Amino acid sequence: MSTRTFLSIAVTIFATTLFYGALKPLEAQTASALALTGLVSAQNETKLEGVLVTVRLDGAAHSVTVVSNEDGQYSFPRSHLKPGRYTLQIRATGYDIDALVHRQAVVNCTDCQVEVESDRLTTVDLRLRKTADLAAQLTSLEWVMSAPGTPEQKDGLVRQVVNCGFCHTLERVVRTRYTAEQWVPVIKRMATYHPDFTGSIRIQKWSGYFSSDEMWWNISVNDLADYLASINLSTSDTWTYPLKTLPRPKGSSTQMIVTVYDIPRQPSAIHDLDVDSKGNVWYGNTGHDYIGKLDPKTSIFTEYPAPNFSPPGVTAFQFPGAPPVVGLMDVQVDPDDKVWAVVQGSKLARFDPETLAWESFDIAPGQSTGAFLAPFRQFRTVWTHSGLRVNVETGKVDVFNWQKDAPAGPHTGYVLDRDSQDNGYLTDYGRMGYEGSYIVRIEAETGEVKFYPTPTSEAFPRRGYIDSADRFWFSEFFGDKIGMFDTRTEEFKEFPVPHQYSAPYYARPDRNGDVWSSSNGSDRLFRLDPTTGKILEYLMPVYYDARKVVTDPSADRITIWLPNKNTSQLIRVEILE
Repeated sequence: MSTRTFLSIAVTIFATTLFYGALKPLEAQTASALALTGLVSAQNETKLEGVLVTVRLDGAAHSVTVVSNEDGQYSFPRSHLKPGRYTLQIRATGYDIDALVHRQAVVNCTDCQVEVESDRLTTVDLRLRKTADLAAQLTSLEWVMSAPGTPEQKDGLVRQVVNCGFCHTLERVVRTRYTAEQWVPVIKRMATYHPDFTGSIRIQKWSGYFSSDEMWWNISVNDLADYLASINLSTSDTWTYPLKTLPRPKGSSTQMIVTVYDIPRQPSAIHDLDVDSKGNVWYGNTGHDYIGKLDPKTSIFTEYPAPNFSPPGVTAFQFPGAPPVVGLMDVQVDPDDKVWAVVQGSKLARFDPETLAWESFDIAPGQSTGAFLAPFRQFRTVWTHSGLRVNVETGKVDVFNWQKDAPAGPHTGYVLDRDSQDNGYLTDYGRMGYEGSYIVRIEAETGEVKFYPTPTSEAFPRRGYIDSADRFWFSEFFGDKIGMFDTRTEEFKEFPVPHQYSAPYYARPDRNGDVWSSSNGSDRLFRLDPTTGKILEYLMPVYYDARKVVTDPSADRITIWLPNKNTSQLIRVEILE
């Protein structure tokens, strides 16, 4: 075991002061507790529910969003806004801001500005008009809903491991003017961009997913090119099909405050995050060799250089013909508030926020840590999704060859968690185009491995978490469901999410038993009540691609954190109900 200590690099952003305490539902707060409020209306409508209203203080590096209620009222608590001039925006598909109404004055709104005062409530009503550019407001899911095509064609577009939405929205695809012939080289080029390291930061090439020159796994490149040319602007100046939209939030789905923080180091690619017992947010940066921390109480970011223990020419994320990938992918906080990460080379690393020291843990020669890990809870072991278990006290590494007696067919382990007996449970998504999705159990004492097929045969289970009752909650990326495997009874349950092609990516239970899941393509966060099967949808104020969902153990209310990979942001969602 080796130790390296690094100096921290503090990055303080000019932002609002947040008092991160308990919040009352907005409609129950007194005027003195509110900083900014108003009514949202539109032509021929007296009130609009479910309009996301976002404000950003001049010079600040984060924004705050609330949602209008059934009476059309939006309200910002004073705890989240300090006095100053704010730019105001909305998200309400089908609408733009037409005017602001403040103290009987009507101001046409192009660059909407409002002033928040320290000694009195600011009231600004919003008048909306129908948008002239609906296409610019659609999510990727709404483009899939709108576009014509057979289920097979839409499956070929959406259900790829490296689908377009991992790097950008489908709007970029449907606005192109490529013909089918022009699409073929574009598809082949895009398939070589790695989905986790490409985006806002740079293009990261790799070997791609071609099984032959004409096939993208089991999808014909020519057939996909024909389909893309049929739904873009290659033959007309506008789309030949009607644009469909999802409904605005209503009821409980409006009861939230969302804060979106911009990472100071731009551009970056933020794949994972976790939250410690004090509410600090730790994140890995797959574009730079740093681990980052955000203190939401002060809005201060701090960076710490990440170790690179790789011998010359060796890296954990090296793809054929590609330059080495820098930075960290998965980060996890253990019960001691130490931060674990997978670093370059055959090592795990642990960062101590008190000493600013990194400790490394060697892995057996020829073994790979993989990209994801599960730190200890009551056991002093750390598991990796490649089937390794590291004893934190002794440094001993157990290697479990979980594929040795696997059922026929390809197998790909993705994310592992452990139950209360320290047995490992792994999602196995096989490979695109093949039946076979499993939850894999690795018995800690004997190494015995058992495969449990998911009820949906091509569920493509992604990432998940085991709750206190030893139930493994996981997303079904291709199945559009949230899955649960009871490790004690060995039984499954599946809960369909509200929309096909929502592509849920991560499932995480909160302390009240509800299960949260991110969506790749709809900009929505799902909340499942397992007792009723009801799922609420929370629309985010920004386009997001979140590979993880984390709950804040220090918050008085249910508070969710999301890493926004493609736009280098951290998203906090505070539930007010």
